[in-house]
Amino acid sequence: MFHRLQVIESEWPFITTDGKTCYDDFYKKIQDVSVNRVCVSCSCIDHSRTAGTVLDIDVELLRPLQIDSHEVPFLFSCGVECLDSESIMIDRLSLSLSPETSHRMYLCVSCHKHLCTGQLPPKLSPIIAGSAVNLPTFSHWS
Repeated sequence: MFHRLQVIESEWPFITTDGKTCYDDFYKKIQDVSVNRVCVSCSCIDHSRTAGTVLDIDVELLRPLQIDSHEVPFLFSCGVECLDSESIMIDRLSLSLSPETSHRMYLCVSCHKHLCTGQLPPKLSPIIAGSAVNLPTFSHWS
């Protein structure tokens, strides 16, 4: 093992390809992992462009995330009128604007699978989960 390290050190610096090719490879790899995608439902973060699904806002798909706005003691609007009017609670960080300036949302594989069948995903954002199970109101604390 030590002899192998000595050989490697004696051959350093390694012969590399030209700088432009090396930089292009580095830039491509950095771009592949520099994306932060937050799931609209469970708020998990992915760094891969292929880890989940980016879709146009779909109210029917997100309907299981609809809550009674009177049971939530804070404002949870996301700025998307069709979701706010239906009281659908999502993680705002999952929204992005497409080049056509329409809102897009990111769903991880697990949440997308459950929402497509009209079910609540097993791992919800803590805020959404608390609202979905109808936690008691804390009005008596005021």
